[in-house]
Amino acid sequence: MMQLERKLVEEPVIENLQRKGWRYVEARDLNRRSIDEPLLIEDLRRKILEINKDVELTDGDLKNVINKLQGASTDQNGHKKILEYFKYGIPIKTEKEKVVKYIQIFDYNNIRNNDFVCTNQVEFYGRDKIRLDVLLFVNGIPLVNIECKNPYTLKQDYFSAYKQIKGYEKTVPELYKYVQIGVAFAERVKYFPIVPWVDYVKQEIWKCDGIDDENQAIFEMLKPDVLLDILKNFIFVRGFRGGDDKSHSKIYAISRSKQDLSKSKR
Repeated sequence: MMQLERKLVEEPVIENLQRKGWRYVEARDLNRRSIDEPLLIEDLRRKILEINKDVELTDGDLKNVINKLQGASTDQNGHKKILEYFKYGIPIKTEKEKVVKYIQIFDYNNIRNNDFVCTNQVEFYGRDKIRLDVLLFVNGIPLVNIECKNPYTLKQDYFSAYKQIKGYEKTVPELYKYVQIGVAFAERVKYFPIVPWVDYVKQEIWKCDGIDDENQAIFEMLKPDVLLDILKNFIFVRGFRGGDDKSHSKIYAISRSKQDLSKSKR
């Protein structure tokens, strides 16, 4: 069953991602330090230096930047802090200049200056071991998790894939404080925000003018330039007035015009 699922869904997903500009790397070839470290540390260090060429960064500065990412908590406040780092950079007082600089970890101005890697069947360990079907890294940071189910069986459907990711959020919280988007890929294809402190989040179909097949439309959303635009401008954490901490939710403000953007960039 698992082999059939990989052939019918997982492998075509990876092929489509490659056509959109993602570089495929087998899980065993990822530059990982350990099974319980979600970040590809060496890849991240390299991209930080490339993106922040105008800042003289020492090894101590790089360690400080990565420590801030790793040190963020896995609760709502930690998720909000991580998203701020993703959008605006990580503030550190550099060792040589002795001034606060915002160190960028994504290059939103020059998309080609980022490293887009997709992999599959990658394992992580938290409260237990999990194996993800497909995971997308940008500059060594995991941002999108795609779980696949055989679309031709009645035993599981897209909602099974959605529930699987929701379970993973609790099993390996250190991974999912970085991951921003989950995709359930089966007889239906729907995306949703990663919000571990909420038991249920709405799943949406990515709609793109000129593409009626949702199996293909999702790859317009996952194009490198569109994904980074969504991360920078269309994802935020909002607290609802009058509620307690649990009322905080990660909100997608992806407008119709945003979806039209994916069409114009095909």
